[in-house]
Amino acid sequence: MVIRIIKQKVMPWVSLILGILITLFIVGLIVLRTDFFAQNTSRLISSNILGHNTNFSIHIEGFSGNILRGIDAKEVSLRYDAGGVSFDLFRTDRIHISYNFFKLIKGSTIDTLSVSGPHFWIKPDSTGRFILPFGSGEGGSGGFSRIRISRLKIDKGQMIVQRENGADVIRNLEVDCSIKSSRKKVCVDFFHVSANELRRNIVLNDMKGAICIEKQRKSLFSRKLRETISLDSLEVQLDESTFLLGGTYTVGRGTIDLTASLINIDMAELSQYAERRGMAFGEVYGGADITGRADSLNVAAYLNGVINGHSLESMKVQVTVENRSLKNVRFYGRVDKAFFTGTGRFIDSFHRGVVVELDA
Repeated sequence: MVIRIIKQKVMPWVSLILGILITLFIVGLIVLRTDFFAQNTSRLISSNILGHNTNFSIHIEGFSGNILRGIDAKEVSLRYDAGGVSFDLFRTDRIHISYNFFKLIKGSTIDTLSVSGPHFWIKPDSTGRFILPFGSGEGGSGGFSRIRISRLKIDKGQMIVQRENGADVIRNLEVDCSIKSSRKKVCVDFFHVSANELRRNIVLNDMKGAICIEKQRKSLFSRKLRETISLDSLEVQLDESTFLLGGTYTVGRGTIDLTASLINIDMAELSQYAERRGMAFGEVYGGADITGRADSLNVAAYLNGVINGHSLESMKVQVTVENRSLKNVRFYGRVDKAFFTGTGRFIDSFHRGVVVELDA
């Protein structure tokens, strides 16, 4: 008797809830495919991610899928339009987003975001600074959007990094990572990254570790924020070389404070990547500290190994880099078991030779 009464009380509500869910599902399927939904969603995403940066906008042609479990966004692009310059920084035919609808509403959590065949185009402005929707480094008091992406996958991506005197083309870009963002900090934890750079034939076999962007107040009483990019145990594996990076780069100021652990460096590979093919051969290991600004760097390294047939033991090298050109060199340590100390400077723009003073 009691059970029958409970059923009579509860079942109408269960039926009502199921009816509402089914109705919402059907309405969602219909609305999901309309231009109205695509246009308004594009504006909402642009406002949420890009904030007040009106030079950039996100465009989505349409959606398909199950709104409760996951959707496909079609013909997605991130466009820059300002000062007579207009181009797509990013575009792709399809992005698949899988999620739990109720978790997404509660905590902005996306299970998987898969991007197939994306194209990235990074260009400089008239000052030489790359045009990006973030990373200006100075000004602004807003924070990042709060979101968590458990898995972001990029498959068969392509990137063009345009410079004043040429461009770097990166193909076969594969990325597997997670993203966690709060108001003041965004962290990307890389599980795997691989790519090929065509001009210098750089092969990135694997990269793993974390990169974070953090907004910090410029001063105690300032509302403006400064962005700092930090590298945490970023392991990079090339064809023949492996190294580990850590440290910070302060955007806007351009200050760099990096530490590199040189697990194994193939000098022929390094010369090729530095566009100085044939300058050196051999293998070294050790470490390096890189400090200064982007246009004026100080590199302090300690090396062991073999370069051009000469063995190095506890060799310490200090190099000054100005405007991307090697300048003064100071070094001391053992070469072929003999102790050397000296200074030097490069004698031409192609860095084919060096003038040195030695004390043996």
